[in-house]
Formats: sequence, structure tokens, C-alpha cells
Amino acid sequence: MNKTMSIPIEDFEDALVSACAKKAEADYIISRDDKLLQSKSPVKVIAPKDYLKGTSRNQNKH
Repeated sequence: MNKTMSIPIEDFEDALVSACAKKAEADYIISRDDKLLQSKSPVKVIAPKDYLKGTSRNQNKH
């Protein structure tokens, strides 16, 4: 929990999600939470629609 407090995000739950994603070495977090999307998360945060746009482009390349 100490690492959660070092994440520069005011909302505790958003900070916890960011800390877990960082620990798991995630490429990004997919979220509809506006505050998390605008946060200074150490892991890139993207909206589901943007994730789906990216995956559909990658599928068309195969």
C-alpha cells in the first residue's frame, strides 16, 4: 500500500489500479473512468473504444 501512496493520483482506488498495473508491467489500463484517463498514471490509460479501434486495425493487417 505504500507504493500506492507514491502514485501521483488523488483517488485512492485509481492509484491502486495504477500501482497494480505498474507492478504487473502492464502495457496499459483500459478504463472509462474520466479521472483515471486524465491522471498521471505511470501506465498508459486508454478508453475501451480506443482499445477496440487499435485491435481492429491490427486484425486487418493479418
